[in-house]
Amino acid sequence: DIRYTLVAADAVPFEVDELSGILRNTEELNATGSMRYMFEVVAQDSGVPPLSATALVMVSVSDANEPPVFLQEFYFDTISEAASFGTQVTQVQAVDPDTGEGRLITYTLRPFGSPFAIDSSTGVVRVVGVLDRETVEVYDLVVRATDSGSPPLSASVALTIQLLDINDNPPIFTGSTDTVAIPEDTAPGSVILPLEAEDRDIGNNGMVSFQTLRDTSGGKIAVNVSTGDIFVDRSLDFDAGDVLFSLTVRAQDGGTPTMFDTTTVTIIINDADDLGPEFTQDEYTAELPEDSEPGSLVTMVMATDGDFGNNAVVRYSLSANSSQVFSVDATSGHVTTLTALDREELDLHIGTVQAYNPHSANFFAMATIILRVSDVNDETPVFEEESYLFMINENSALGVAVGEVTALDDDIELNGAVRYAIENDTELPFEINPIDGVIQLTEPVDREMTNVYVFVITASDRGVPQLSSNVTVTVDIIDLNDNFPILTHTGENYTYFEGENPINIGPGLTVTDEDTFPIMSALVRIYLDSTSQPNEGDRLTFNQAVSGLTVVQNANQVIELTGSATPSQYTTILGNLAFDNSQNEPTRGLRIVEVSVSDGNHTSEVIYINIFVELVNDNPPELDLSASSVGLDFFTSFTEEGEAVQLVGSDPILRDLDLESEVDHINITLHNPVDGELEQLNISLSVTMEIILSSLSTSHNLMLAGPASHQSFLTVLQSLTYINLADEPSLLTREVSLLVSDGVMVSQPARAVISLVSVNDPPILLLGNNSVDITVLYVESAPSVAL
Repeated sequence: DIRYTLVAADAVPFEVDELSGILRNTEELNATGSMRYMFEVVAQDSGVPPLSATALVMVSVSDANEPPVFLQEFYFDTISEAASFGTQVTQVQAVDPDTGEGRLITYTLRPFGSPFAIDSSTGVVRVVGVLDRETVEVYDLVVRATDSGSPPLSASVALTIQLLDINDNPPIFTGSTDTVAIPEDTAPGSVILPLEAEDRDIGNNGMVSFQTLRDTSGGKIAVNVSTGDIFVDRSLDFDAGDVLFSLTVRAQDGGTPTMFDTTTVTIIINDADDLGPEFTQDEYTAELPEDSEPGSLVTMVMATDGDFGNNAVVRYSLSANSSQVFSVDATSGHVTTLTALDREELDLHIGTVQAYNPHSANFFAMATIILRVSDVNDETPVFEEESYLFMINENSALGVAVGEVTALDDDIELNGAVRYAIENDTELPFEINPIDGVIQLTEPVDREMTNVYVFVITASDRGVPQLSSNVTVTVDIIDLNDNFPILTHTGENYTYFEGENPINIGPGLTVTDEDTFPIMSALVRIYLDSTSQPNEGDRLTFNQAVSGLTVVQNANQVIELTGSATPSQYTTILGNLAFDNSQNEPTRGLRIVEVSVSDGNHTSEVIYINIFVELVNDNPPELDLSASSVGLDFFTSFTEEGEAVQLVGSDPILRDLDLESEVDHINITLHNPVDGELEQLNISLSVTMEIILSSLSTSHNLMLAGPASHQSFLTVLQSLTYINLADEPSLLTREVSLLVSDGVMVSQPARAVISLVSVNDPPILLLGNNSVDITVLYVESAPSVAL
C-alpha cells in the first residue's frame, strides 16, 4: 500500500492525490513569460519499518494568449472644425497582459469613411478629411485593439469626437428687404420693416446683431440692434425733403473674425398736405441812393410752400400803408419804388409784404421790407497825417499793434464809412483792421532778414462811386539778440596713439552768429564714451597761447573760455584745440569732446568730436616661473626612475604691461638632453581649446601657439613636466628655457633648472642563464639535487 506526499520548501499551487499520485493545480495559473515550479513527491509503503522513495518534480507553466485591455472604458475628445489634415485629435491606448510577440497590438477605427484615421501602432487618431460642424457635429466611432497572439484576440472601445464650432458661416438675410413705403406722419417708434438674418454657427459665432452702415435719413430711420426691426426714430417731413431714404444694414455675428451680410432697404415717404408758404427771410433790407428814379428795384422777396401741386402755389401782396411807397409783383415778388426818394425828408422806409396760397385761405406768411435811403457820395476820406512812422522790436508777438492810422470822411452813412486796406500786402508781415485802422503783426519779423518795411495804406469809403486816398507808412525793425550762435564741425574723427604728441582736433570747428552781438564764452569737455565721465590722463590744451580771453581749466578735461570776441576770433582760438593722454597705458576706446559757444543769451548746439584712443604694443611679456623665488628661474630635481617633475612653481606670473594684449606663442626648449630621447618635456592642452601644440614640436622643444589670454597660457604652463626614462641617467644639470611672444615683442627667457639625483639600485643574482628564477625537479626518495 503506497502513499504519496508533496514536499516543497515554499508554497506551490499544486497538490498530489495520496492514493493515485495524480498532481493537480490548486489555483488558477497566470504566467507572464515562462514560469517554473520545483518540488519533491515522496512515495512511502506501509511496511515496518516503512520504506520510501523521492522524486523531483519540475512543472513549467507556459503563457496563454489573453485579449488586450483598454486603459479607459471610453474615450471622448473635442477638436476645432478648422483642424487641418494630420492634426492629432487624441490617442487611445490598450495593454496586453501577454508576453513576447503576441502582445503587439494593432489598432483599427470604425466605421470606414469618417474624416479620421488611427495610427495602427500608436493609437494616435488624426484628421484625414474635411470637418464641418454644421454638417456633422459629433462622430461616434469604435476603436478595436487586436493582439498578435494565436489565435489573435481583440477588444473594442467607444470613441466620441465632438467638433468645436468656428465662425465660418456668415449671417444671411432672409425674406424680402427691398422697398417699403410709409406716410410722412408715421409716428416715431413704429416698426416699418422687420429684418431677419440666420447664422448656422452656434454660441457667439451664431449670435446676430444689426448695425446701420449707411443712412441717408440723417437718423430719422433706425434699426434695432438686437431684433433687426427697422423703425421710425424721429418725425418725418415730406415737405422738408424726407422723400426717399436708403438704409444699408449689416447683420454680423459675434465670432472672431466677425462675419456679416449686408442689405439695402429703400424707404419711400408719401406726402401729406400740411404746410403753408414761408418767406426765406423775416426781413428784407435794401438801400437806394436818394437820386434813384421811381420804379427802381428795391429787393426781391421769396416765399416757398413745401407742399406739391396747387398747394405749393405762392402769390405776393402789400399791406395798405406800404402801397404808397412800394409796389410788388404778385408772381415774381419784385419790390420797386412808386415815388421819388428824398433822404433829407426820410432816410428809412418800412413796409409789409404778404405771401399766400390762392387756393387756400388757411395759410399765409408776412415779411418786413426795410429800405434805407443813402446819401450821394461826394467826399473823399482824408488821413490825419501826411505819412506815418512806426517802430517795432523783431521777434515781437504775433497780433501786437504796430500803430494806427486814421482818415475822416465828411459824408454820412456808407458814404462816410471808411475802410482801410494795405496795397499789395501779399508779402508783408502786417495786416490792418479795416474798421479802426490798427496795424497788427501777422508774421514774425527778423531784422537780419529785413530791417525796414515801407508800404501804402488806402482809406476808402463805401459810397458809389467809391472814393479813396492813400498814405505812406514806414515800419522800422528794432534789432534784438534773437539768434543762437552756430557752431559747426566738418565731422572728422581723430585717432590718438598711446604716447604720441598732442593731436590738433580743432581745425574743423567754425563759429558764426547772424546777430551782430559778440560771442561771450565757449565750453569744452571731454569724457570716456562708455561711462560719460572724465578719464584719467586725458588732456585738452591749445597749441597756441590764447590772448584776450580768460581760460579756466579743470584737470585739463574741462576748458571754459570767457570774454567778448567775434565769431571769427573764437573760430581761430578753438581751431588750436589739441588732445593727448599722459598715461603710459591709457584706457583704450572712444573719447567724446563736447564743444559749445554762447553769446550771453543763447548757447549753440553742442558739437561732438570723436577721438579714438588706440594702444601701442611697446612692452614685452614677462614670465616668472615662481613668484616666491628670486629672479625668473625655477629650481627643481628629478630622481632616477622617479615620477615626472613640474617645471613651473605653484605661483607663476605671466603678464604684459600693454593693456588688452594677448600671448601669441611660447617656445620651450630643453638645452642639454644628454640622454637623448629618454628624457622628455610634456605638457597638457586639455584645459583649453584656444592653445595648440605646433606640429614642429619635439620631445625637447615645445611650441605653444595662440593667440590666447595670459591666464589661458599660464594654466597650460602649470602642466609642464620633465621626465628621464634612462636606467642610469646622466647627472648633469638640465636647463629648460621659456620665451614668450606677444607677436611683436619677446620676453626675457625664464629658466627651469633641473638637478638629477641618482638611486643606489640593489645587486641582481641570476640563478639561471637569463632569468631570475630557476625550476628544479626533486623525486621522492631521490638523492639531493643542485639549485
